[in-house]
Amino acid sequence: MQNSELCTENAKRHVLDFYRTWYTARNVMVLRKNFRRHKGNSTTKLIIWLAVLIVLAFGVRFWQTRESSVNENRTATSTSVVSTSTASVSSWTKLRDRAGIFEVSYPRRVFKLAEKPAVVPSAWTEKTRAQVLTHTIPIQHCGLSGLPEHCTPSTTDISISFFVLERSFNDVFKELKKTFGDLPVVTLDGHQGVRFEQGVEGEGIVYTVLPVNDTKTLFIGRSYLDEQIVGGYKGAKDFIRLAEQKKLYDEVIATFKFRPAF
Repeated sequence: MQNSELCTENAKRHVLDFYRTWYTARNVMVLRKNFRRHKGNSTTKLIIWLAVLIVLAFGVRFWQTRESSVNENRTATSTSVVSTSTASVSSWTKLRDRAGIFEVSYPRRVFKLAEKPAVVPSAWTEKTRAQVLTHTIPIQHCGLSGLPEHCTPSTTDISISFFVLERSFNDVFKELKKTFGDLPVVTLDGHQGVRFEQGVEGEGIVYTVLPVNDTKTLFIGRSYLDEQIVGGYKGAKDFIRLAEQKKLYDEVIATFKFRPAF
């Protein structure tokens, strides 16, 4: 279907290119004939030359406008599902965790909310549940191995997960430092924590780790999929490109707040 649409679009472009070239050439020829007819009149010649320049300028402007329109339409096709603005945030759905620790808003037309087993970093063996916002497209995903048993019928290009470990931030930080070394410091709603990443070959999760209180630590995970590295996703319908994934995550996290008790 996508190849058929692309062929149709290319055909339209060729027709428009031919028309633009023919129209410009036709007008230039008419003006040249008028120029020869009025060879003795310098004022008329000046007017005709100005008319030639205007016609040429119109042709260039027509080309630039049409190209801009085509590019905008292509962008809208691939990213329309993630088109968000600060003006629309007020209509987003509010997510509150069951423990009453935080709240965050998200666009329901982009994400689906589910409770799933948390993808806990390998430094710990705890099993906990996470609230996960996911965006999926109906394209098979087979992971790094490519083996059929590792394939799923859909692809998650971005997810945002929230889960709490019953560990103090200091203990978590010490374990992270052993594995990842020095970590960049981040601050979210007045809580200072760290950030680290686990991933390979264009897929992974970026974690933001924040202290909740003396005994709890919050993990926020952003999974990503880079269409420039992982094959099969460039131009895929409704796939959210890597740059848009990060932008969307930033817009969601900008609404994050710890509840007053924390």
